[in-house]
Amino acid sequence: MRSAAMGLAALALSAPLAVQGAYGIFTHGQGIESQGMGGIAFTSISETYVAFSNPALLQRVGDRLDIGLDYIWVSGTAGLDNNAAGPDDRFKANRVRHYPIPQIGYSKRLSPAITVGMSAFSAGLGTDFTRSPYERFGAERRGSLGLVQSGIAFAGAYEPVAGQLIGFSINPAYQVLELKGLQVFGAASENPDRFSDTGHGEAYGVSFTWAWHGELTPWLNAALSYRTRTFTERIKRYSGLLPDQGRLQTPAVWGGGLSFTPHADWTVAVEAQRVEYASEVGYGNSIARLEAGAQFGADDGPGFGWRDQNIYKVGVAWQATPALRLMAGGSHATRLIPGDEMFLNMLAPGTLRMHYTAGVRYAFERWQVTGYSAYSPTQFQLGVDSVPDAFGGGDASARTKMHMFGISFGRQF
Repeated sequence: MRSAAMGLAALALSAPLAVQGAYGIFTHGQGIESQGMGGIAFTSISETYVAFSNPALLQRVGDRLDIGLDYIWVSGTAGLDNNAAGPDDRFKANRVRHYPIPQIGYSKRLSPAITVGMSAFSAGLGTDFTRSPYERFGAERRGSLGLVQSGIAFAGAYEPVAGQLIGFSINPAYQVLELKGLQVFGAASENPDRFSDTGHGEAYGVSFTWAWHGELTPWLNAALSYRTRTFTERIKRYSGLLPDQGRLQTPAVWGGGLSFTPHADWTVAVEAQRVEYASEVGYGNSIARLEAGAQFGADDGPGFGWRDQNIYKVGVAWQATPALRLMAGGSHATRLIPGDEMFLNMLAPGTLRMHYTAGVRYAFERWQVTGYSAYSPTQFQLGVDSVPDAFGGGDASARTKMHMFGISFGRQF
């Protein structure tokens, strides 16, 4: 088993760095079962992927291996209206539409009260314009932004009292950023040569997760989880773009939920989580800092201007037969991007706010096959007067929709 775990770690770290966030930089759930059950990830998930979201639940998972693939298809469009630099126009942001994401996890029970495990995780976003909305301002015709963070959660769970679980994970991560075609805006940077078109900017970081899961009654469970920000190196290749000479730290995430079992064959879960984007300078600082005299890349300089985001989830699971489990759910998020921040966020259009999901699991012998499908309907956001006067004023907008599906094979030992 030890050699299997080491092999999984190597495979996860060598996986393709490609991901597209559903809510900001994050997918709507953690793992295939979670994504089929509305994104529920704290209270009632039985796959090893839960090591990243609520490591306490590993104690219920036991000895298990999971390998799967998540697949995301995204379609996006940016728009400019009432802009003095050019006519009203629309720009397709999805030259790359398809994002495969490997899913890998493993857990091992060391004693009746202790379980350890690991799980790969990913986060990120991207746009790729064949015809950039910034071309009219002097940028290159092609323009793109790609941001990916990938890593492995190494977790442990402990059951000090029957029915009460606590967990902890350490989550080393590797982050890559690349911006192309926007060198013209380097004139507003304190380091123009490190603003755009400098290749892959890399950085390493680490976060930590603390979690609890408890049985309140025979039919009611509760859970809480807190993951710190990812303490990350500066991305030196983009020290002229990001605040504090290249600072871009993945934000803290915390939340909890309740899981009800009204009947032996039914589970209903509700959860809420908060993502603290606003406290991270790269995500939360407003572009309005330019007007106050702060250049790109400067201490406390401009960023994407994102707000903190609250996400609410509900999921239902029905054990239709001893072998067949059916799942469904949905999630809703508060608005991430203020309207007056849309000019820069045509590059990072975090507009999605709803997900509808369905999932199925089939068990045979010691194996389980789990699949899901999810749909996030088109979300349009208009930023009235969000284009700075220096670029001709007007309205920037973004329109995004997403389809997702995945499959995972689990083996209980």
